[in-house]
Amino acid sequence: MRRPTLLALLSSSLIACVAPVGGGDGDRTPIDSDNKSVCAKKPASSVKAVTDDITIRTATDWDDLPTGCWDLDGKLTLEGDAVTSIAKLDHLVAVTSLEISGTKLTALDAPIYVYESVSITGNAQLATLDNLVIDKKEGFDIEVDDNAVLTGLGGLADLKTLTGDLTITRNAKLPTIAIRNLAEIGGSTRISNNTALASIDLGKLETLHRFEVLDNAALTSIASFPAREITGDVTIRGNAKLTTVGTMSSLERITGALTIDNNAALTTIGMFTTSMRYVSTMLTISNNAALANLGQLAHLQVIGGATVTGNKALPFCAVQEINHCVPQHGTVTNTGNNNTSMTCTCWCE
Repeated sequence: MRRPTLLALLSSSLIACVAPVGGGDGDRTPIDSDNKSVCAKKPASSVKAVTDDITIRTATDWDDLPTGCWDLDGKLTLEGDAVTSIAKLDHLVAVTSLEISGTKLTALDAPIYVYESVSITGNAQLATLDNLVIDKKEGFDIEVDDNAVLTGLGGLADLKTLTGDLTITRNAKLPTIAIRNLAEIGGSTRISNNTALASIDLGKLETLHRFEVLDNAALTSIASFPAREITGDVTIRGNAKLTTVGTMSSLERITGALTIDNNAALTTIGMFTTSMRYVSTMLTISNNAALANLGQLAHLQVIGGATVTGNKALPFCAVQEINHCVPQHGTVTNTGNNNTSMTCTCWCE
């Protein structure tokens, strides 16, 4: 009677040790129409669940990968000069987070499917992110930094929701950022020092927090998006060729500071309409050499305070309208603008 009991116990233990794909949280499904892995159509029971983080730095590290179809509920790191291909990941169904850093990859030569976060940094030869897919187009943190020849965002351009930060910085050949279906960014957005970047299009963005567009030397336009509120600071600085910021016709409030600084070609701040009412903290407009008018900014309901300085084409009286026309405002500093000695007559219609 003891032997059947022992076998039953052993069988029960084995069953308990076989986890569903992705650790059993119910959210990981290895079958997805966008997943191009050779194992994507396999039933979950045939896909091995792996929970330990994996790092590939040397040629021999590839030999330690799981055999057969596998799913990584953890972080995959591809790092260093020895990484020149990801072809040996062809049986990887998906990974929770992905880091590609300092490799010699020129492209992603096998499909790679990610559930949450992506960091792609310092890859001097990587030209495209084609073959990269984000689960359900919903990511956590996305970082694309210092990839010298990158010309496209691949699957990142299909994002719809991002619960963390979006960082796209120092990609010298990237000509455009077009993530046109992205409706929500839960963290900060930073787009900076992309030398060739000419345009930014986040055309469906409704929810965002801190928003920074900095030092993109070739940037000429930022497309409009339909957000009603930006819950954090907005900074547009050092974009020498920027002439157009699309009309934010739904925007009512910025609950942080608004800074527009050192954009030499910007002639008007015309992105705000009569729907815009509040800049909760500080408004700073400075050193925009061609700026000639403030648009709706002189007709808001509340501005925490304003520093408007060093805009050589901006009439002194246009700034004085903030003092006269904004019902609730803090201290207004108006220096280094045009015609500082003239007598002003303000219109507050």
